[in-house]
Amino acid sequence: MFRRMFWFALGVIAGIYGTAWLKRKASEFGERLTLASVIQAVTDVSKFLIDKLLELWKKESNVASGPNDQTLQS
Repeated sequence: MFRRMFWFALGVIAGIYGTAWLKRKASEFGERLTLASVIQAVTDVSKFLIDKLLELWKKESNVASGPNDQTLQS
């Protein structure tokens, strides 16, 4: 019986602590979340995606063009 009460009490304490921690983290995130930060994040992601797509396109165009003179000589 005491073991069950111990684990029940421990669960209640962990739940209270976890809820307080989650509220604190959500509040901190809400303070950091501004329109400027969202715009910056979207800009960074779009630049990254464009760079990767351009790299992929350049690789594909090199493969599609076939071997060049340097690869034939070696």
